[in-house]
Amino acid sequence: DYEEGTYTPALTAQFGGTATLHSGISTLNYVKIGKTVTISGRINITGFSGTHGGLQISLPFHTSSGNGGQADYAHIMLNTHGMNLNDNTVQVFAEAGANVNTMMVMQMMDSSVHNNGNWLSFNTNQLNNNSNEYIGFVGSYKSA
Repeated sequence: DYEEGTYTPALTAQFGGTATLHSGISTLNYVKIGKTVTISGRINITGFSGTHGGLQISLPFHTSSGNGGQADYAHIMLNTHGMNLNDNTVQVFAEAGANVNTMMVMQMMDSSVHNNGNWLSFNTNQLNNNSNEYIGFVGSYKSA
């Protein structure tokens, strides 16, 4: 099984609301070989409207399930530009659980400074809505 193409991810908040993407910087590449899906590319967020919450980004295929525990969880590495990250953020990534079609943008915090744990979701109310927020993607996950 081999498939490749592009898709336009939907960016939403945990509790509602949607992001608007720049029309020319709104698609990601994917390659699916067997059950392994690799995504790459960059998108530009130009605005957000509606209810806020953790920023979720759709995947081209559902993640796998049935391997027990958190074996089906995936982490996709992200690079950002112009994003209003917490001052103590040391890394940004996206996490997808088992049997889902979205990933949640997470901030890994400097645990010596942040006392409430070192992973926090990136909340959509942190978006600047200034057409200068980019997210770059690279990573693979196991599909259903």
